[in-house]
Amino acid sequence: MSRVCPLCYAESDDNALNCAKCGVEFENADTGNDCDVLRKYIITCPICGKEYEVESASSTIDKCDNEDDEFDKIQIRSQRARVVEIVKQSKEEKRAAKRLSLIDVRTDKIIIIDDAGGIIGRSGDFESEYFKNNPYVSSMHFKVFCQDGEWYVEHLSNTNPTTVNGTKLLHDIRFKVNDGDRIIIPECCLKVSIKEELI
Repeated sequence: MSRVCPLCYAESDDNALNCAKCGVEFENADTGNDCDVLRKYIITCPICGKEYEVESASSTIDKCDNEDDEFDKIQIRSQRARVVEIVKQSKEEKRAAKRLSLIDVRTDKIIIIDDAGGIIGRSGDFESEYFKNNPYVSSMHFKVFCQDGEWYVEHLSNTNPTTVNGTKLLHDIRFKVNDGDRIIIPECCLKVSIKEELI
């Protein structure tokens, strides 16, 4: 039998007091894992502000990694742990985020786009080396970005086109893309893959 951490969902031994993965304290047997609040115990160095996670409210730290003289050691030994309460977040409460990948249909190369978005091209933010040998792909060919949970592309090149499902994009005008759409730039067809993940 194992205990499932209500914060990170890792499994620990049934008798464990803390999660083996994230270290958060399990609630006692009376309340099990159904509590609304989890607790961590933190000691802060009064000299440099570095934080240390300890086992309980009565735990102490002998010395700070950043401070060496005896006065500093006495200072941190006198500190008591403070309780940091973390509200439990269930799987249902976790925020759903859409992740976008571009898949070259000819080579199966996958280009993963993070939440911040960025530029696709020979000098772009994602896999720019992949486009280096294609003289028809501009240095900054198109931008991919997420806004209000939806993904968009914006054509940037002054010399070479970008089309989505046959629609030629206008310069600096955002165009919404969906899962399965095909973005075509010279000598390259990129299939859009959008998947929803819990973060």
